[in-house]
Amino acid sequence: MTYKLYAPTLEKIEGSVICIMDGKETVYSNVKAMLDQDFAKKYEVACISVKNGCIAIELAESSIVPNDLSADWAKEHMENTGSEISFF
Repeated sequence: MTYKLYAPTLEKIEGSVICIMDGKETVYSNVKAMLDQDFAKKYEVACISVKNGCIAIELAESSIVPNDLSADWAKEHMENTGSEISFF
Protein backbone atom coordinates (compact mmCIF):
# COMPACT_ATOMS: atom_id res chain seq x y z
CA MET A 1 0.00 0.00 0.00
CA THR A 2 1.23 3.49 -0.79
CA TYR A 3 0.20 6.87 0.55
CA LYS A 4 0.09 10.43 -0.72
CA LEU A 5 0.94 13.42 1.44
CA TYR A 6 -2.19 15.48 2.01
CA ALA A 7 -1.23 19.04 2.90
CA PRO A 8 -3.22 21.53 0.80
CA THR A 9 -1.56 24.60 2.30
CA LEU A 10 1.80 23.48 0.90
CA GLU A 11 0.45 24.05 -2.60
CA LYS A 12 0.86 27.79 -1.99
CA ILE A 13 4.66 27.46 -1.89
CA GLU A 14 6.38 28.55 -5.09
CA GLY A 15 9.82 27.41 -6.20
CA SER A 16 11.96 24.44 -5.30
CA VAL A 17 11.60 22.66 -1.97
CA ILE A 18 13.71 20.34 0.12
CA CYS A 19 11.87 17.36 1.57
CA ILE A 20 13.46 15.89 4.70
CA MET A 21 12.15 12.43 5.49
CA ASP A 22 13.73 9.71 7.64
CA GLY A 23 16.97 11.71 7.74
CA LYS A 24 17.25 11.88 3.93
CA GLU A 25 16.94 15.11 1.94
CA THR A 26 15.41 15.24 -1.54
CA VAL A 27 15.17 18.40 -3.63
CA TYR A 28 12.04 18.87 -5.76
CA SER A 29 11.61 21.53 -8.43
CA ASN A 30 8.24 22.44 -6.92
CA VAL A 31 5.76 21.30 -4.26
CA LYS A 32 3.53 19.54 -6.79
CA ALA A 33 6.40 17.18 -7.67
CA MET A 34 6.75 16.32 -3.98
CA LEU A 35 3.00 15.87 -3.44
CA ASP A 36 2.77 13.59 -6.50
CA GLN A 37 5.16 11.09 -4.89
CA ASP A 38 3.93 7.79 -3.47
CA PHE A 39 5.15 7.08 0.05
CA ALA A 40 5.48 3.67 1.71
CA LYS A 41 4.29 5.13 5.03
CA LYS A 42 1.74 7.74 6.00
CA TYR A 43 3.56 11.03 6.69
CA GLU A 44 2.55 14.41 8.04
CA VAL A 45 4.34 17.77 8.02
CA ALA A 46 6.46 18.07 11.16
CA CYS A 47 8.33 21.30 10.41
CA ILE A 48 8.71 23.95 7.72
CA SER A 49 11.91 25.99 7.66
CA VAL A 50 14.42 27.58 5.30
CA LYS A 51 17.62 25.79 4.33
CA ASN A 52 20.14 27.15 1.83
CA GLY A 53 17.57 29.61 0.48
CA CYS A 54 14.92 26.93 -0.15
CA ILE A 55 11.84 25.98 1.79
CA ALA A 56 12.58 22.80 3.75
CA ILE A 57 9.63 20.58 4.63
CA GLU A 58 10.33 17.93 7.24
CA LEU A 59 8.00 14.95 7.24
CA ALA A 60 7.40 12.59 10.15
CA GLU A 61 5.55 9.31 10.14
CA SER A 62 1.95 9.87 11.16
CA SER A 63 1.08 8.60 14.61
CA ILE A 64 -2.65 8.38 13.83
CA VAL A 65 -3.92 4.85 13.39
CA PRO A 66 -7.20 4.97 11.47
CA ASN A 67 -10.10 2.88 12.73
CA ASP A 68 -8.13 1.40 15.62
CA LEU A 69 -10.95 0.10 17.77
CA SER A 70 -8.45 -1.62 20.06
CA ALA A 71 -6.92 1.69 21.19
CA ASP A 72 -7.42 2.62 24.85
CA TRP A 73 -9.52 5.69 24.01
CA ALA A 74 -11.80 3.58 21.77
CA LYS A 75 -12.30 0.98 24.51
CA GLU A 76 -13.04 3.75 27.01
CA HIS A 77 -15.61 5.26 24.63
CA MET A 78 -17.32 1.86 24.30
CA GLU A 79 -17.44 1.44 28.09
CA ASN A 80 -18.81 4.94 28.66
CA THR A 81 -21.40 5.03 25.88
CA GLY A 82 -22.15 1.37 25.21
CA SER A 83 -21.69 1.92 21.48
CA GLU A 84 -18.84 1.66 19.02
CA ILE A 85 -17.18 4.74 17.62
CA SER A 86 -18.92 6.44 14.74
CA PHE A 87 -16.82 8.44 12.35
CA PHE A 88 -19.83 10.26 10.93
